[in-house]
Amino acid sequence: MLLCTANMGNAQTSTHKWSVSFNGNHKEYKGDLGKALLQFRYPNFQLGGGISRYLNHWLDLSLNANYGKMYYNPNAVAFQEQYPVLNLKGINTNLTARIKFNNGKWLKEEAFLAPYVVAGVGLFYGDRQKPDYTPDWRKVEFFNFPVGLGVNIRCTPHLNVNLNSTWLPSFDDQLDGYVQGNNWEQLWEHRIGLSYNFNIKSGKNKDSKEEKAKEKKEKKAVNSADKEATK
Repeated sequence: MLLCTANMGNAQTSTHKWSVSFNGNHKEYKGDLGKALLQFRYPNFQLGGGISRYLNHWLDLSLNANYGKMYYNPNAVAFQEQYPVLNLKGINTNLTARIKFNNGKWLKEEAFLAPYVVAGVGLFYGDRQKPDYTPDWRKVEFFNFPVGLGVNIRCTPHLNVNLNSTWLPSFDDQLDGYVQGNNWEQLWEHRIGLSYNFNIKSGKNKDSKEEKAKEKKEKKAVNSADKEATK
């Protein structure tokens, strides 16, 4: 925390338009089989990363992906990873827009705590084990629509700690494969990660600056020669 408070520097702004991130997250389930939101009964930990681009003072665009396993059993008496009713493994990707509170109007862009809201679209692709505990797996894919809240904590001019909690409704019945009273499933993702802000300098811009400096120098030399000629 001392590192974070001692270096309240640049955020992902017009001068640092790109950011790469690495994170760990925990997913929870709600659907036809039951719900386990905010219970943390199963080791549904996943690893992921992403890249985001500064668009303007209000918006960033982010592309993220994470991979891992997820278990669920409605029996809360004991942990039953060896006999899960729901057993998923795969990759979830999403494209989201980040609406920033540190937009220069509500909070400074370089604010130490930078809250935000995210919304977008995602796709899960992976395998689901049959509920009879046989070794047979079935390919599964479904769209989800992430909506969440988060905060970036400034640590250095380029490094941030990121905390995020996101709701991932799917609006179909592909996640658990059961069709009962509720025909759509939901996931809830809790994430902690690190992000690094940077800027990409193109050779074109560099050449353009060098050309402008050269022209300015030549113009200055011409003006000096004109003044000497008029003396």
